[in-house]
Amino acid sequence: MSYIGCYVGCIAYADDLILLSGSLTQLQMMLELCENEAQNMDLIFNCKKLCLFKVGVSFNEDINNLHLNGGDVCWVDKLKYLGIYIVKDRLGLFKTDTSWVIRKFYAAANAIDCHTKNVQELSRLCLFEAFTLPILSYGCDGIFISRTNLQKMNVC
Repeated sequence: MSYIGCYVGCIAYADDLILLSGSLTQLQMMLELCENEAQNMDLIFNCKKLCLFKVGVSFNEDINNLHLNGGDVCWVDKLKYLGIYIVKDRLGLFKTDTSWVIRKFYAAANAIDCHTKNVQELSRLCLFEAFTLPILSYGCDGIFISRTNLQKMNVC
């Protein structure tokens, strides 16, 4: 099955949504549609947990905030989706930032190391595998990770 030329305006995973649009007017209409559908289900979106992220040729331009539930949805330079940070590069393209995941991995590994000094080596290894590897792998199957970031994660 070919998806070339197929427009995807919404990506959903569990309770996380990403709305994609090439137009601010269309994006505002999508937000209003989400608001109306949420009201039909007695749900309310929290504007403080929502953000707008722009990429492309005009990524440096100042754009007014959009609105949802009477509140402003603000523009950000970095967003977190499924535990992975997405940032803009200097050309206005988006890329993943794994530095936060790597820091979290090392914090968990150090905590296990500090608290298991008198535990058998095999048990310590099981703890490391059970508690640190999921930190590195969570959300990775749904995004592209550059070779450089993948190498950094492999070092972990």
